[in-house]
Amino acid sequence: MAAPGGRCDAEAGEAVRSDPEFRRSADGMTASLGKVPAARDARDPALPHRLLIELRAFERLRVFRYG
Repeated sequence: MAAPGGRCDAEAGEAVRSDPEFRRSADGMTASLGKVPAARDARDPALPHRLLIELRAFERLRVFRYG
C-alpha cells in the first residue's frame, strides 16, 4: 500500500524530499493507505469514506504546493 508514497518520494527532488511539509504529507498518505485493509475488514462503510477524503486532501495539498 505504500507504493504511491514511494513513487512520490522517487520523483521528488532532494530539496522537496527533505522539506518537512512534504515529509508530513508523504508520511500521512502512507499512514492513511496503511489503514485501508483494516477499514475494509471492519466492514464500517464510513471509515473507508473518511480515509478517501483524507487521501484526497493530501493529494490536493501536494498538487497545490508542489505542482
